[in-house]
Amino acid sequence: YIQATIQYYRGEMHRALVWRQRLDRTTNWAIVTTGGVLSFSLALGAPVIILLGEVLVLHFMVIEARRYRYFDLWNTRVRKIEENFFAPLLVRTDLESRETGWGRHLAPDLFDPHYKVSFIEALGLRLVKNYLPVFVLLAGLWIVNVIVAAEKAVGEATPTFGDVYREMRVGPIPPWFVLVTFLAFQAMLFVILVWMRLRPEHVSEEVEGVELWPHPEDG
Repeated sequence: YIQATIQYYRGEMHRALVWRQRLDRTTNWAIVTTGGVLSFSLALGAPVIILLGEVLVLHFMVIEARRYRYFDLWNTRVRKIEENFFAPLLVRTDLESRETGWGRHLAPDLFDPHYKVSFIEALGLRLVKNYLPVFVLLAGLWIVNVIVAAEKAVGEATPTFGDVYREMRVGPIPPWFVLVTFLAFQAMLFVILVWMRLRPEHVSEEVEGVELWPHPEDG
């Protein structure tokens, strides 16, 4: 029993580490993309490149949220074994597990694996942990680039809001549509951040330090 549990633990640990590495990979993609977008935007004086960068970074964050759900699936199993199998063995004076019947709670998840966090929870977590500074940087530099473009357009005169507003145009796309889309995107990120603060605490310990496993009688 002990050998089987140890081998099972090693397998789950390996899967958790593999998905952890995949999380880091998408974060690196987002950082490299952001650096490239900022370089091209500053060199060409084209604010639209930064907007395209925000779309790409959002795409990476969505991929990372999906990967996080898989990582969390294996990681919660690893923590379940550590808390209820290895910890009592290390204490030695008391071999009772913290959670009575933990094996009966783990077994149904092996028969029917299911995510421990929702997609929106995973998305919010990755935003808070990694992507918020990236989006803030991109939004700030887009505003700066638009203002700089307006200053170049009016020459020595001080640009007005109307001048800045006209520089928001992207080809045939009117400036009002670009501005509304930009503000809606920032509002969406803000809503996710607020929801992360107000949501019920029912996510895994990687998020809040609390693990909740469904009991067999809960279905």
